[in-house]
Amino acid sequence: MPMHQDGFFFLKPTKLADGTVAMRSAQPRFQYFCAVTDPAAAGTGRTLFASSRLLFRYLGGGGGGGETTTPTTTVEDLRGLTWDCRHSSDWDEHMTGLRMVVPHPETGEDCLHFLEPWPRSRTRYAWNEISIEDGGDQRYLDVVTRALYDCRVTLRFDWRRGDLLVSDNFSMLHTRTAFAEDEERELWRIHVN
Repeated sequence: MPMHQDGFFFLKPTKLADGTVAMRSAQPRFQYFCAVTDPAAAGTGRTLFASSRLLFRYLGGGGGGGETTTPTTTVEDLRGLTWDCRHSSDWDEHMTGLRMVVPHPETGEDCLHFLEPWPRSRTRYAWNEISIEDGGDQRYLDVVTRALYDCRVTLRFDWRRGDLLVSDNFSMLHTRTAFAEDEERELWRIHVN
């Protein structure tokens, strides 16, 4: 499953600066997660939560010392980028003009607005094809994807029955690790605006 923000494909008509109307993402503000079952095997079905704030800190090499993810990339490099997305879904959507860095709705802080590329060869379920628009450097997709899995950026959460977690769906991205098809895993998720 690609690293993502929930509701990325919840679309609503939005009036653009030129007066035209386009369908744009209308993702929910918060996610409430609750684990109903214990994992069948230790270390399976984890949820990974990646922080925009930490990702931007370590992209530019600031903060905790040690080796950086990519010392030549900064949030300023990403701020001007737009990307497009084609994905498999019931409505075969193609979204364009997506800004990679957007302001948080309350704090104005920079937030990564991104969906990890997930090619058809990687899944038997849904796929998505992402590209930087206007001739932008496609390597930024790899840079951001690698940074999302940096241990300084991402919490790896092992669920136990009764666990409750609240996530800011604008400043955080998430995914899950694999678990066996016959493993009983029940995780409730509620979206709140």
